[in-house]
Amino acid sequence: MHLAPGTVVPVNPAPAGDDVSYWDEFEIRNDYLGPQVGVTAGGEYLRWFWQVSGKLGLGWLHAQGSASGSTRISGVLLPGGVLAADAGDQDADTLALVPEMSLAVGYQLAAWCRLHAGYDFLFVSRMARVGSLISPVTSSRVPLLASYSSLAPPGDRNGLRFDRFWVQGFSAGLEIRW
Repeated sequence: MHLAPGTVVPVNPAPAGDDVSYWDEFEIRNDYLGPQVGVTAGGEYLRWFWQVSGKLGLGWLHAQGSASGSTRISGVLLPGGVLAADAGDQDADTLALVPEMSLAVGYQLAAWCRLHAGYDFLFVSRMARVGSLISPVTSSRVPLLASYSSLAPPGDRNGLRFDRFWVQGFSAGLEIRW
């Protein structure tokens, strides 16, 4: 996730001509290392066909996160953005369960042509999300523009948090063979 530079309009009184901009950048990477076992079954009836498959993985998940940012006040560049007050890199490891399921059905139009549709589902029991890198924004982080004091003390840094994650998708296609 990348939050592009923007201009903050302060709610506190500031000298005329003050310009405040910020830059926050967050990166997260999850690497799953582990085996998967699964089964696939399918069948046909007249011109209809179907296929279902399921997999289950249990393995190690290594997460790496990085947060960086800066704030510019009237041309003066200060470390720490609005949401990335705690700049730096973090990493963590955990055990994750990863089930996956796929279902497809279709119709054979001719010996050389068929239509199909499918559904896929993937679940990860523990995954680091970019939201765990974002520092909570409080009124103490708003710069005191009149005095150009430090933006704020660093926020709480509890390390990467793991959440459940799932994704699903639908597919459709036309297959032509020659």
